[in-house]
Amino acid sequence: MKLSRAEISLAYHEEGPRDGDPLLLLHGLNAHSGTWRKNVGAFSRTNRVIAPSLPTWRGSLRDLNPRPYAEVLEEFLQVDEIDRVSVVGNSMGGWIGLALAERNQDLIDVLILEDSAGVSFIDFEKINSIGIPVLIIWGGDDKTFPIRVAEHFHHKIDSSTLIIFNEAGHVPHWEKPDEFNRVVLDFITKMRERGSK
Repeated sequence: MKLSRAEISLAYHEEGPRDGDPLLLLHGLNAHSGTWRKNVGAFSRTNRVIAPSLPTWRGSLRDLNPRPYAEVLEEFLQVDEIDRVSVVGNSMGGWIGLALAERNQDLIDVLILEDSAGVSFIDFEKINSIGIPVLIIWGGDDKTFPIRVAEHFHHKIDSSTLIIFNEAGHVPHWEKPDEFNRVVLDFITKMRERGSK
């Protein structure tokens, strides 16, 4: 399916019950929704899974900015009448998830950062004031962002939990999908149950 808004066409894959809790999957830089194909089946049993293929970034990496992506996604969710969503973001997708949280503190109920970018650009005081439950998943062998980046995220985000996937690199959801799916679903379920009490 596609959503066209403000000269941007957003293709996305949707799976799972329409009345399920929304789960937004955000891929890394210049990837596509197909990178989640090892995960969607497990997630969609109980969640309404939405995996967009975000527009390609054509500028310099030094000018990389998640906010235009966050604006498009926020409008997309509004059009689809989704006012609360759990977000799983890999690399650039994690940075976009954090930008969404900064823009709209009521939008995200659970945030999973997987080997996330953006650690030097996040307003952690603002993220901490929102108090979103955050799960940080990191590949122990990530050569793009080493474990010290994960530890910095964990140190800066008060409400975070850190899990290291040994023998995984920058994309644990692809390299160890069964373990990744179980950990994510367990965390989301636990946080939703806690929020309903």
